[in-house]
Amino acid sequence: MSEKKFVDKYDILADVVRALRDDTMDVLVETVGARKIGYASVVREEKPQVPMPREDISVTGVSKNRMYADSIKIGKDILIKRMRRPFTHVKADKNEYDVDNGWYWVVRTQSGEAMFEANDKDFLVAWDWALQKYDRPNGHNYGNHVFYNEKLRKVYAGPGKLKSSDRRSKYQKAIDQLNGLGVDPQKLAEYILEKQKQNN
Repeated sequence: MSEKKFVDKYDILADVVRALRDDTMDVLVETVGARKIGYASVVREEKPQVPMPREDISVTGVSKNRMYADSIKIGKDILIKRMRRPFTHVKADKNEYDVDNGWYWVVRTQSGEAMFEANDKDFLVAWDWALQKYDRPNGHNYGNHVFYNEKLRKVYAGPGKLKSSDRRSKYQKAIDQLNGLGVDPQKLAEYILEKQKQNN
């Protein structure tokens, strides 16, 4: 039986940083820890809630989904989720109560899965950056993020990928590509039409 390959948790987090450097990757808040009640109020919930619709952040600067996010997805393959630790039930002389033991984070990428404590500085930088991208998907999100782990600093300083500024339609891109290959799009269209008539 082969042994499982050990993956450093910062290699997993490096996948997240690499994805955040790629502006073609979408960031979505998947669940939140609050439910909307009324026009502008929210109430905290024990169970994760489906996020509220994306709101205008021009007034507050931060969306409620960002404030109450419990899990986010980056692209197709990266998931970050807040996991609550079980409460400790305490019996005292006159009453009983539950002690909140906080939470930790689970990060899943194609490289594997890692756990981060709630106060891990490098994780919190990546989490905040991801939520910035969620709130401002069309903004420039490289900013001034400070990572403490050397692996993460190297990935952060490495190459990124910007969204294409090419606004041509798919049809126009196809025509330009055919012209680039020396093919007359009009003649090709006529040839295809003739072949279709022969096959019918």
